[in-house]
Amino acid sequence: GDNAITMNFDGDVTFTTMTITGGSTAGGEDAVVTAAKDLTGTSITLTEGTNGQAALTLDGAAAQTVTAEIISSAADKGTLTVNNDATFLANIGNNGGNELLLITVATGKTMTLSGARTVGADSFDLDGTAGLTLKDTLTLDVGTTLDLNKSGANNTVLTLDPTTTFTNNVIIDADTNGGTVDLTQNLLTVVPPANFTSGSLTLIDIDANDGTVNDDVTNQITITNNTLATYAVSAASGTADVILTATKVSAANIATSLGVTAEAGQAISNVTDALGAVTSAQDLAFKVAFNSAIAAGGAAATEAAEQIQGSPATLSAAGSSAVTATGTQVI
Repeated sequence: GDNAITMNFDGDVTFTTMTITGGSTAGGEDAVVTAAKDLTGTSITLTEGTNGQAALTLDGAAAQTVTAEIISSAADKGTLTVNNDATFLANIGNNGGNELLLITVATGKTMTLSGARTVGADSFDLDGTAGLTLKDTLTLDVGTTLDLNKSGANNTVLTLDPTTTFTNNVIIDADTNGGTVDLTQNLLTVVPPANFTSGSLTLIDIDANDGTVNDDVTNQITITNNTLATYAVSAASGTADVILTATKVSAANIATSLGVTAEAGQAISNVTDALGAVTSAQDLAFKVAFNSAIAAGGAAATEAAEQIQGSPATLSAAGSSAVTATGTQVI
């Protein structure tokens, strides 16, 4: 027949390999899998038949995690719809050049890539108020167009995880494989981590191999400043790269902004410097908590500043690297 077949997974699913295969007898024999909870496995293959497409949709009520690599059996085949907050722990559409046809992140939902990931899709679209959180460099596969705001109705949001050290200081790599980054409709909001307070990152690396940035993205990107730093985007001289630059706020201005003592302002400035080098799980957890407080602003940021004081002799486990480097304490 010509009817689509849909399989709904309402609970956690554990597997080694999952294959979603479209039909080959009549038009419209699409195969659709919807998942409401976690998908734990090695690979999910989207295989289109002669007449039927293959699709995977995440649509749970609670945040989901997908550990499996999502691949296509042929180039420009298969769709992935992220209609829920979801974290992906493996590459997507990076199987021998066989990128997906379409990846869509729905408005109001956030797609998180857990580390350095390669994503391949003819179209990789953020719709409406969709969010993309990166915990390391996102590399666009061959032939991939990342549209940072497909619908243009509202600002999409790109969030940079505070625990991340981006590979080669590159956030989105559209250079290596000649990808395309589009921002044709509206504005993108970039949220840097509070511990990124000086220097620069390449927001979009696209200076060779025929990669392109469309529609003058530097004029359509806004950056969320915080108490500790101000940010700006610019076009790199001689290239099409888009650069994100942080300028640290002085300790005195931090203290004034938060309404705390000069000593507390200096302490939080020192801890910010030290956080760039921490690696232990406890210290990374502290970094996340610190970032959340500063990003929240107001009373939460003020309380954090007031607590980052004291004697190293009374240090807690979390933040110990910061204490060692600065002589200040989180209590």
